[in-house]
Amino acid sequence: MANRNLVAALRERLLRRGVLVCALVAFACGISLPYLMRTFLPGTGALPFTAVAASVVIDLAGLALVLAWMPVERGESWAALGTWVAVTLCVGPAFIGMGLVGAHQEPMYVFIVLWGLFAAQAALVLAVHALLSQFVGAQAALQVTILLLGAAVTALFWSRPVIQRLASDPSRTVSMAVSRTLTDGVLGLSPPLSLSSVWNQESAAAREANAGQARFDLIRAPMTYDVWLGSYQALPYSQILPGKTHEGTFGLGLILKMLLAALPVIAVCDVLSARAARF
Repeated sequence: MANRNLVAALRERLLRRGVLVCALVAFACGISLPYLMRTFLPGTGALPFTAVAASVVIDLAGLALVLAWMPVERGESWAALGTWVAVTLCVGPAFIGMGLVGAHQEPMYVFIVLWGLFAAQAALVLAVHALLSQFVGAQAALQVTILLLGAAVTALFWSRPVIQRLASDPSRTVSMAVSRTLTDGVLGLSPPLSLSSVWNQESAAAREANAGQARFDLIRAPMTYDVWLGSYQALPYSQILPGKTHEGTFGLGLILKMLLAALPVIAVCDVLSARAARF
C-alpha cells in the first residue's frame, strides 16, 4: 500500500507541475545559455568560461525553482520527495542541453556530474525545510530555508572576516578547528564553490591544464575565493565523487554524502506530516 501511495503521489505531483513542459524549456535554455554567455565572457580554447558561468546560472535557477515549488500545504502525500523528483527531472535537461552544444570542449560526463550535484543540493534544501516544518510550520520553515540558502550562496563574501579572525589566532586550538570546519562547510555547501570543485576535478580543461598548460582553476585563480580569504586558511577542494582522498582513504564524495543525509530526512518527515494531517 505504501509503495502504491508513493507512486501515485509522485505521478500526481509530476503531472500537476507540468514537468515535461518545464524539462523542454530547461533543455532549450541549456542549449542557448552558453552562446548567450559569450556576450559577457570569453569562451576560447580549452577554457570554457561560458560553460562554467552557464552552469552556475542553471544551478541557482534550479534552487530558486526548489523554493518556488516548496510544499507548504498540509496533508499532501510524499510532498517533499515528489518535489525533489520533479525539480531534478526539470533541471537535469538543462545540463544535458549544455553538454550537447559546441560552445565548449567538455565531455557529457562533466554535465551529468553537475546534474548530480544539483540533485544533492536540492535534496538538502528540501530536507532542511521538511525538518524545520516539523517544529515551526511550513511557512515559517520556508522563510528560514530561504535565509539559509541565501547565506550559503553568498558565503563567498560574508565568510571571509569570520574565517580570518578565527584562523589568525594560532594560540587558540578551538578557533583553528572552527575555522577549518567553516571553510570546509563553505566550500562544500555554497553552490557556486561546490560547482567550482566539479569543474576543477572533472573538467577536461582542468586535466589538460594540470598536465602542463595554463592552470584552469576557479577557486584559487585571481579574484576568487583564495585571494578573497587571503593566506590564513588552506582551501582543500571538496571531493565530489566517491573515491580515494588525498590521505589515501576512501571517501563517499560530496554528492553521495548530501543524498544520504537528505533523502532519509525527507522520507521520514513526509511520513510524519502525512500522519499528522490525519489527526
